[in-house]
Amino acid sequence: MWNIGTCATINPRFRQEMEDTFAVKSNLVDKRDLFVAMFDGHGGKDAAQWCANNFGRIFRHQMLQLGQRFQKIAVLNYTFTTADKLLPQGDQSGCTAAVAYLYHPDHHDPRQLSLCLANTGDTRIVLCNNGTAGRLTIDHTCKNAKERRRVRKSGGIVLHNRVSGILQLSRSIGDHDLRPYVCCAPYTAEITIVPGDEFIILATDGVWHVLKDQEAVDIVRMAQDPQQGSQAIIDQCLVRGSRDNISCIVIELGYLENHD
Repeated sequence: MWNIGTCATINPRFRQEMEDTFAVKSNLVDKRDLFVAMFDGHGGKDAAQWCANNFGRIFRHQMLQLGQRFQKIAVLNYTFTTADKLLPQGDQSGCTAAVAYLYHPDHHDPRQLSLCLANTGDTRIVLCNNGTAGRLTIDHTCKNAKERRRVRKSGGIVLHNRVSGILQLSRSIGDHDLRPYVCCAPYTAEITIVPGDEFIILATDGVWHVLKDQEAVDIVRMAQDPQQGSQAIIDQCLVRGSRDNISCIVIELGYLENHD
């Protein structure tokens, strides 16, 4: 049912360790649903790898406990905060997190499709609608004026666009030594997929440092399928000199058109 493309590179010219990771799980809670999560680690790979191994499990357990009718946005919030609490305390690493959960709200009508999403940090989700890029997430960094105000209101300081002069991210999973200035609370949203919604892109900042949202969408649209699209994005990022690990997932949303 789902047409998905995934691609990632350590970018060995500039990096010696792969700190990006992701998880893709279909039929996680219900038939025909899709749970996709991407994590970009810093200070090591442990936090990102732990989240990739456990985010889906936490989300599924809570959904089964509460029932299908419970607000999925609330479950995503719970997943982020619970993962942050359960992350091994001795680990000094942290990570961003972006989650896309696609499901059918009406089991009797497969043409209806909804997307619940959440993110903390600067791993981004972008939607393509009729060729136009639309950013669905918020970059939680100290370049964001609202985030700088939140950090300062919590008693923190921002030096050179970094919390305490250390971390550019203003929200993350882990980084417990920077609490409460760096928090794990995600941005969340739910949208209904409509005709014209072609695909979504999840990607780490190794992509967004060198590609604009629209450029990434244009690259995918020129590809034959999501797998080629995700590979083409990685290739273009390398050409443009990205200095970070680079990871990208493309999820096709053509399911509605297939049932017209």
